[in-house]
Amino acid sequence: YPEMMVVYGSIQVAAYGRPGTDDIYRDVGRILKNENVLLLANHGAMAVGETVFDAMNALEAAESSARILTVASTLGKVKELSDEECQALLLQHEERMGR
Repeated sequence: YPEMMVVYGSIQVAAYGRPGTDDIYRDVGRILKNENVLLLANHGAMAVGETVFDAMNALEAAESSARILTVASTLGKVKELSDEECQALLLQHEERMGR
């Protein structure tokens, strides 16, 4: 969870687009300017990378983090980080991304 924040910041959700149309991608470019993993609303996750292996690894890491958080939530044992810690982790993400 902290590692996810450092690596991904927050995973953005692209606006919904109807399958089989260009609408499905209309919001993707905006997000990919700054991130390499996103969610397509009502569809699923998408990742890009310098290589297909980079994209696959980014997607698998994001899915693993989501799985861990889902299981922890189901078990009722998610310990939220303080706002201060979240801000520090997001700052690390920004620095890591060169922003």
